[in-house]
Amino acid sequence: MTNTKWRQVIICLLGLAAVWGQMEDGKKMVSKVRAETTVLLAEWNFEDQNQAADGGIDDNLGKMIAREEGFGLSYTYSSGDEGTGDYAVSTSSWAGDAETKYWQIPLSTLGYKDLKVSAKSRSSTTGPHEFRVEYSTDNGANWHNVPMGILSLVADAWNTTSINTLGLPAECENKQLILVRWLATVGASSTAGTNRIDDIRITGQLMPSDTPTLTPSATMTPTESPTQTPTPTLTPAPTSTQTPTPSQTPTPTEAPTPTTTPSASPTITPIPVEKGSIAGFVYFDRNRNQKWDGWAKAEFRLNGWQIFIDSNSNKKRDGGEKMVTTKGSGWSTMGRFKFENLEPGRYLVCEKVQRGWSSTFEGSDNCKYATLEEDHEEIVNMYFGNKIDGKRAVRWSVVDAFLK
Repeated sequence: MTNTKWRQVIICLLGLAAVWGQMEDGKKMVSKVRAETTVLLAEWNFEDQNQAADGGIDDNLGKMIAREEGFGLSYTYSSGDEGTGDYAVSTSSWAGDAETKYWQIPLSTLGYKDLKVSAKSRSSTTGPHEFRVEYSTDNGANWHNVPMGILSLVADAWNTTSINTLGLPAECENKQLILVRWLATVGASSTAGTNRIDDIRITGQLMPSDTPTLTPSATMTPTESPTQTPTPTLTPAPTSTQTPTPSQTPTPTEAPTPTTTPSASPTITPIPVEKGSIAGFVYFDRNRNQKWDGWAKAEFRLNGWQIFIDSNSNKKRDGGEKMVTTKGSGWSTMGRFKFENLEPGRYLVCEKVQRGWSSTFEGSDNCKYATLEEDHEEIVNMYFGNKIDGKRAVRWSVVDAFLK
């Protein structure tokens, strides 16, 4: 083999080695991102004054908090821990036998691990003051204590620390359904005594998916090309001359008249019309400049935020309006949303801003217009920036000083 061919083989092998190294580095980076991705699985904040979950992954949206089976009284919505304009769900009827009254939530943890639960609670003077957090993985047939899940309340005061990022046992991970409850271990002193619960949040981390092992191709060893032997030229054999046989004269016959059969008209199959889509992402606008400056500037994309198409332009989500939740597991997909199968037209797309946050797009009412002018048009750059408000903004400013 010539030197030129050997050089080409060596360059090819070096290229394969470089690609293999990049693939290994890529797998390590993806695994690290997945391992560090914390997702809001479910949230009840009661801002809309109902029992349905207000945030989280799609499988948990709309799941209901409730009292024990047989509870027949109404649910009311009193002031939450942040005062006027903030709400918590409240009930009475806590008196009676101990360990028979409780709050309960259902949720899915499928695909998630390292689960944490947080909640705030408050009881009146005659309400229940002692609770224990429990979980069930068999739809309530058996209940188990959550370690460190003991809650003692001071009358007429919000408890915001005892149940704060409390770890759920590994048995709760990757389940289609688990139940979590706050069980009153001591009954209330009066049937009129009340208990409120607010800001229930369950978070988890994405479980790493199996990454297929890539086997590098075997290195090919160049071999010398064999010397070809010239093919001998064949001499054609002489062809014998045959004596032609005299042909007979055919007797003419009348040909039948052909009958014309009309052909069927072809069936025309309509071509399906491809519809359009609107996509984008939600992010933490750290410097409040109304544009996403990237991960390097600590402007994180936000999973678990609700985005909806406001069909009647009233700036709030009504029944029947399309809604998706931001999600994603890597740098390029985290915090993303997408509406598909949309007809051409003008759409008002809105985000539901979570409590403790506000939009940095002043005067937008958290909504933006998008117009699809033709079939199969795709809008991919709609984004919503948000800032942190209140006490969390003060705490973030300490971190912010190191990032500037």
